[in-house]
Amino acid sequence: MTVRTARGRSRAVTFVAAVSAMVTALAAPAWAAPGVDPATVDRASDPGTTIPISKVVSTPAIPPKPDVVLLVDTTGSMGGAIANVRTNLQQVITDVRSAQPGAQFAVASYRDEGEGAELFRVRQNLTDDATALQTAVNALAAGGGGDVPEAWVNALFQVSDGAIAYRSGSSRLVVLVGDAPSHDPSAGHTLAQAEAALQADDARVLAVNVSGGGGGLNADGQAAHVVAATGGQLVGSAPDTVTAAILSGLRDLDVTVTPTVTSCDPGLSVSFDAASRTQQSGSAVPFAETITVAGDAVQGATLHCTVDFLLNGLSGGPAFVEQITVRVNDVTPPTVVVDDRTVEATSPAGAVVTYPASATDNVDGPLTRPVSRRRAARSRSAPRR
Repeated sequence: MTVRTARGRSRAVTFVAAVSAMVTALAAPAWAAPGVDPATVDRASDPGTTIPISKVVSTPAIPPKPDVVLLVDTTGSMGGAIANVRTNLQQVITDVRSAQPGAQFAVASYRDEGEGAELFRVRQNLTDDATALQTAVNALAAGGGGDVPEAWVNALFQVSDGAIAYRSGSSRLVVLVGDAPSHDPSAGHTLAQAEAALQADDARVLAVNVSGGGGGLNADGQAAHVVAATGGQLVGSAPDTVTAAILSGLRDLDVTVTPTVTSCDPGLSVSFDAASRTQQSGSAVPFAETITVAGDAVQGATLHCTVDFLLNGLSGGPAFVEQITVRVNDVTPPTVVVDDRTVEATSPAGAVVTYPASATDNVDGPLTRPVSRRRAARSRSAPRR
């Protein structure tokens, strides 16, 4: 089936029955090691010159420090999808952590209004404990549900209204898994309110549109709207390929790379041909970097700059930090002073004159070796008589 994403891109996503084969196919591709290249620049340069550098930022396949919330519809038609998540959860965790070892996950569920405690439940808040996450997913059970629309608009609002304790500086990803649209409003919350709450949390929605059941998450265009509002992704899935779709979607999110100068010594500056660039995660993002040495930079000085290439506004870690060192050339010649001397000839052959001289460099100061010159001064011949 062809799935239209939030950013207007079309991709053909083919689903097969053998989930294990699909998971294998979605194993992490051989991306370049994430980070900035070159990570260090060490040059010598004259004052008033520029140094052009071709820079490439290899982005990670998964955004840095991900906090992934699995938000699953547990109404009666979702039995197959829940079984797939239960069976393959550990593969999802392993795959995400292969790209981002610090990833944490949470598990939440929703049904519809009138379902009491099952309207929205946090089964497991964010944790790196894979066993606790499996226990939470194992407890998911399909049941209930009345009319076709469910209450996932309310669930999205709750997730970003304090139900999930996100880590500071994390990439927030809400994986919405369902097969039906939502009431709007649902449990008193509108789609606009849910989107505003997600945006305030800087959370993106990966909507997994499960076929069958109630016509899909996007039957009323709601899922496309929420992923567009949050910079997320909308992917299609059959009930028995949900985890494969999740992995595909997580690796298909956009990442915005922003070069940020965090420190720079006076006399040195750094600029780029673009303030930021947005591309698919896992791709190589090019920048043209220009290092400028000021005309009045102190000659002989060693100057430094540090640039952090942020990913979606977050630090990607030491691999995305560039260190710049520029040694400013000494281009001013030393000043040489030779003193005048007046001497009397001591014989008809004249006299030897020593001219004391000194030299001072603007960087090295006075020369360490004395400088002198000697020459013979001859007497004038007496007039013949």
